[in-house]
Amino acid sequence: MNCRGLKHPADHRLPRSGSGGWLTFLPIAICAASLLWGAAPHLGPLPAPQKRPALSEKEKKVRVAILHQVATHTTWPGALLNKPDEPITIGILGKNVFGKHLTRLQTKKVRGRPIRVRHFRTAAAARKTHILVITFESKSAIKKALQDLAQVPVVTIGEGREFVDLGGIVGIVTNKKTIIGINLKAAKSKRLKLHASLVKLARWLKK
Repeated sequence: MNCRGLKHPADHRLPRSGSGGWLTFLPIAICAASLLWGAAPHLGPLPAPQKRPALSEKEKKVRVAILHQVATHTTWPGALLNKPDEPITIGILGKNVFGKHLTRLQTKKVRGRPIRVRHFRTAAAARKTHILVITFESKSAIKKALQDLAQVPVVTIGEGREFVDLGGIVGIVTNKKTIIGINLKAAKSKRLKLHASLVKLARWLKK
């Protein structure tokens, strides 16, 4: 129904009971209710939220290489890596967006330590990881996960500059090429030491 052009009847008094009295006011009442509740006539269903585009094979490889760089150039508090052969655990919180490339990462070593990859459903379950990739698309879910891990010495990695702004440590952005940003303030609060060679790779820093 188009609300434009509708006019009140000449007599503004309530209509008398009888045939057609309330029908005179019915179109106006419907339009008034639509405006009051913000519901416009003839609107279709709300569009679904846009999903993050799938990564290309090249982008997957680059991200796995970034994971290896982070593992190589980060020092964790001593209690987390007591034994010289203790593995570095990389966790995935959410969907595995890396495919087969993540499996290949487990064939590599970091300073003599093997790499172990684990998948988690909640941030609480991932508290003992060294690196945690958060692949949630919902901003609220990402924010909650980062809040749950705020005092845990784990390097959190996610997509976009906003991930760093929310408190994540490494944000990955792909436009024409893939770049990273680093939240040094968050890393320091977690007692994580990011080596200069890793910090130099960042295109922006949050101090």
